[in-house]
Amino acid sequence: KFNQSMVPSRVVPVVVVALWLQAAGWGEAAVPPNMALPGCPSSCGDIAIPYPFGIGPGCYLDGFNLTCNDDGSHRPPKLFLGDGTVEVLEISLENTTVRVSSVVDTNDTVVPGVGTWGSGLAGAGPFYLTGQRNQLVVRGCNMQAVLLDARNSSYVVAACTSICAYVNSNPGLPALASQPMDHCSGVSCCQTSIYVGLTSYTVQLSPVGDMMPSFFFPAMGLVFIADAEWFDGNATNLGPLPNEEKPVVPATLDWAIGESECTGRDGAPGSGTACSSSNSLCRDATGLSRSGHSCHCSPGYEGNPYIPDGCRDIDECARPEAYSCYGGCKNRPGSFSCFCPEGTQGDPRIRNGCIRKLSIG
Repeated sequence: KFNQSMVPSRVVPVVVVALWLQAAGWGEAAVPPNMALPGCPSSCGDIAIPYPFGIGPGCYLDGFNLTCNDDGSHRPPKLFLGDGTVEVLEISLENTTVRVSSVVDTNDTVVPGVGTWGSGLAGAGPFYLTGQRNQLVVRGCNMQAVLLDARNSSYVVAACTSICAYVNSNPGLPALASQPMDHCSGVSCCQTSIYVGLTSYTVQLSPVGDMMPSFFFPAMGLVFIADAEWFDGNATNLGPLPNEEKPVVPATLDWAIGESECTGRDGAPGSGTACSSSNSLCRDATGLSRSGHSCHCSPGYEGNPYIPDGCRDIDECARPEAYSCYGGCKNRPGSFSCFCPEGTQGDPRIRNGCIRKLSIG
């Protein structure tokens, strides 16, 4: 369905950037143990749901409720933030991020125009666009998009201008067909980093120079926010303009717990934090519009720091590739020792690094 709260007003020209977090149902996903609260759904479709996120009363911290659409309308089921507006693609406790589906929608109105991005996040929880990880992207001809702080329209966050050349033999024909879409360099497509992560933005779209003749190329295009790493590898999958199907791209959001900060020393969780597991650390949220904290398992431990006994010791010896130990190995709480077995010498951290000692005489 189309959520009007996520898109710009009708004066928005070319593009409406709608952020949808879709729901998934819990089912056959391979979910790490001890990540959800006892008795609570631990996955939705193929997406794991770690506490403080959760579905249903008593299964989540305030602001981290999710909706799983498991009524058969989606296969696999889809997972959504809050009441089911923004689709969740992945939740990371370690990085304190949520990857969401950023759905691009278009409007047939005319440039110039003003719209919003992220209005669907209002009331969906403590989520912010991850600064420096996402990009503003414009695809179209002779258009400039300016991203503003939705709370202060005088503060410019990012701007991007996309220009199209004309073919000499036919001045009315934009040279779109000759532009490969495996890059986005300013000709029919531009991109720029978003360094300030906010909950929502105002999007201003303006013409630059002469617009394309409306009989051939109406004043329309695409403006969206996408995870930079994803976009760099998937620009070719978005198809040419015009008359393309609207693409679905992921964006990455940060999150933090409440408004209280860590009060312990050297990362030790304070009494006012949500860090419930032993062997866990607390980190204050950072950023222009953030407050609160996040919890993490101490080095040498993994799991969920938000639930009692959620951080478990890592058995590094069972993962020689990950921890580079190919000799003898002894696991210890929070650490391990790696050594060459008796009778050998060398470097146990590299494959075949331990060799038999030479005996003399």
